[in-house]
Amino acid sequence: MNKILFTTSWDDGSVLDLKIADLLSHYGMKGTFYIPKSFDGKNDKHSAYNRRLTENEICSIATSHEVGGHSLTHRRLTNISLEEARGEIFACKDFLDKVTGSPTKAFAYPGGEFDRQITGIVKEAGFKVARTTQKLTIQMTKGQFLMSPTIICQPFPFRKLDANRYYFGRILDPVNAYTPKQFVPSWQSLARKWFKKSLVEGSYFHLYGHSWELEKYGMWQELESFLKFVKEYGDVIYLSNSEVMEQV
Repeated sequence: MNKILFTTSWDDGSVLDLKIADLLSHYGMKGTFYIPKSFDGKNDKHSAYNRRLTENEICSIATSHEVGGHSLTHRRLTNISLEEARGEIFACKDFLDKVTGSPTKAFAYPGGEFDRQITGIVKEAGFKVARTTQKLTIQMTKGQFLMSPTIICQPFPFRKLDANRYYFGRILDPVNAYTPKQFVPSWQSLARKWFKKSLVEGSYFHLYGHSWELEKYGMWQELESFLKFVKEYGDVIYLSNSEVMEQV
């Protein structure tokens, strides 16, 4: 069994990130919180899930965890001009550097969308690490600007509308996204399976998600149960995203 690095990341800057930060701190774990300066979510799924973090709340998270960039306004960077993308990336870093008083090292591509030019701008802006959304990764082999998570904290194996209703029109989306070799009955089973796999075959385990989705789907107890499960293993080192990539 390997000694592995365990990290988590959380996108979008919902006020519910404070709840995740407290939960991670309780278990001696670390998170990287990817925060856009503004993201009103008008006319989309985000609008119903609380307000954004204030600058003081961002500073509060930064005292125990890592704060990362997620563009200025959460625009998909490959859907806009390079000039606009440059503005989104540079202004985001400038904003967070000033709020936290420290250089912001990590960046997450909004929607997981990037190309070689976007990655180049992220490097140019001074970020040291960038995270994608490509799942089922347990090896740190893709480079500093292609950090990929292992598991996303979302309902599995069936897609849901909320905590109590299934989204029948797209019910198999989670299974189709992961295409697991064998069926697993729940998010817990999937996460534990890949954590054990990382202990044997990998070098790290990276859990990511969105705090507003944990609220939407009623998954807080599931998340805490998984964190308790991880803490049962001694061969685990808890780091932020950028700290993990510094080991590469």
